[in-house]
Amino acid sequence: MPKVTINNTQGIKITAGSGLALGSQGVDIGSVPVGFYPTAAPEDIAAGNPGALSVSTYFSTVGSDAGGDTWTLADGVVKGQMKKILFVDATGTGLVSITSPVDADNNLITMTQVGDQALLEWNGSAWRILSVCNIAGGNITTPVIS
Repeated sequence: MPKVTINNTQGIKITAGSGLALGSQGVDIGSVPVGFYPTAAPEDIAAGNPGALSVSTYFSTVGSDAGGDTWTLADGVVKGQMKKILFVDATGTGLVSITSPVDADNNLITMTQVGDQALLEWNGSAWRILSVCNIAGGNITTPVIS
């Protein structure tokens, strides 16, 4: 069986060997990026530890102490990169500030209840919020995007 390599520089390349390899810069199918899920272990940020969310991992859990916490999400590294954030400790309000949002009206995610989560995709120049929901109680009012 031949080895198939797909990347944005060479396209589809067939060589000796076996397997499938996708390029490190993601793959576009026309103008639609193929989802890229970083394989680093999930990160767990305890309440009271504001700061930067990792762009090297797909899944981050965060918690906020009574004073509230803010985390920043820096630029992604690969077009099509996916990022999921889950609020697991709602002692206070948790804010996710997106460094490069798709537009100014979508640069802050406010999480107030356990189970609030957001799913984002890096389009190569900005984070697009794909969905927000609450998975714990089915609350449809949180989280809030502003």
